[in-house]
Amino acid sequence: GFPASWSEKSLKFVFASFGGLSSVALEEEQSIGLAAEVAPAVRLAYVKLRNEPAMEKAVSNLHQTKVGDGDLVEECVVSCRRLHPQAWSDGT
Repeated sequence: GFPASWSEKSLKFVFASFGGLSSVALEEEQSIGLAAEVAPAVRLAYVKLRNEPAMEKAVSNLHQTKVGDGDLVEECVVSCRRLHPQAWSDGT
């Protein structure tokens, strides 16, 4: 997940050093049952890099890493995974 203050612009900032983003899809995953009373919704982002070969490097460098500058982009620890290419499509 990532903070509610994050937008597509924030994600572009985080992924800029990996060649930038060609597309972004933001989503909130709601908790179910008792978990919904304890934990807030988890915000997810599905991103596609302009430079697809950089995806592995982005995942390995960003997974469980604190990102954000605390000024323009609120700091948080991100979890990154690479989805199978057919698992998500941005329509391109």
